[in-house]
Amino acid sequence: MIAIRELRFSYGDGAFGLEVPELRIARGEKVAFIGPSGSGKTTLVYLIAGVLTSKGGSIEVNGVDLSGWSDRQLRDFRISRIGFVFQEFELLDYLSVRDNMLLPYFLNATLELTPKVYAQVEELASSMHLSDKLRRYPKTLSQGEKQRVAICRALTTSPDILIADEPTGNLDSKTADVILSLLLGEVERRQATLLMVTHNHALLDAFDRVIDIQAFARGSQS
Repeated sequence: MIAIRELRFSYGDGAFGLEVPELRIARGEKVAFIGPSGSGKTTLVYLIAGVLTSKGGSIEVNGVDLSGWSDRQLRDFRISRIGFVFQEFELLDYLSVRDNMLLPYFLNATLELTPKVYAQVEELASSMHLSDKLRRYPKTLSQGEKQRVAICRALTTSPDILIADEPTGNLDSKTADVILSLLLGEVERRQATLLMVTHNHALLDAFDRVIDIQAFARGSQS
């Protein structure tokens, strides 16, 4: 699914970088990336998603090397193949829950809104216990409900890869456990690959593999 070879990356001043000789992640695998703040966890998943560009080496997804792709190609790749879940939810307050879930389709013409998409939103809302909240707005939701909406939005496009960056960081431990259980259930049902950045070691038993990013880091970020 994902194959990284001789990957090198550094920020402009060269004070921090990542060097990944080889890393393979199988289709459907659930991988947690851990490490202290500034160690490069988010940097690595953003390299895999094509948000950041490496200085050398290769990143293959489904046998296709992303190296040398144009910004437009990488953007279309992210929109169609990758779902993102963020710690801060990133919901739009002026859109209803339903429209927040459909946001990727509003933003990019390459995604077509069809009856199947609307049906999938209804199905996702049901699986995340949000069916009665589709007409509501983010400001009326709890933190856990907001994160469930964000997960639905990430899954609406049926991505091959789901990237979750500290998705439980703003939640209490009980709500975090519920959210992770729902997230893992949807990922397994769809046979998607999950890459999750987390500081919460209490969640790690739920993953197939845990990678400490410090093994790849060179220097430190401020």
